[in-house]
Amino acid sequence: MNITRELQGDTLVLKLSGRLDTTTSTSLQSEILASFTGGKIHLELDFADIVYVSSAGLRVLLIGKKTAMSKGLTFSVSNVSDDVFDVFKMTGFDSVLGLN
Repeated sequence: MNITRELQGDTLVLKLSGRLDTTTSTSLQSEILASFTGGKIHLELDFADIVYVSSAGLRVLLIGKKTAMSKGLTFSVSNVSDDVFDVFKMTGFDSVLGLN
């Protein structure tokens, strides 16, 4: 998985591509947690080029969401493909991430 950081005003967009799985989830978790150390920022994960999400990837998204909430920050996921959205829907993550 590749991660590209782009600051758009007070929003940090992490553009992701590839597979979010056991091998790549630790890199994303590190990026997410590092993003929350710089103060008040909205974090958006752009999933336009994510083709697969495993349970390890879902865990990282949950960690990101909970960390943001505990710090009074925001966390969102955008541009989710139909296949990945099906995974979110089956696991209830569409509600957790506010994608309904």
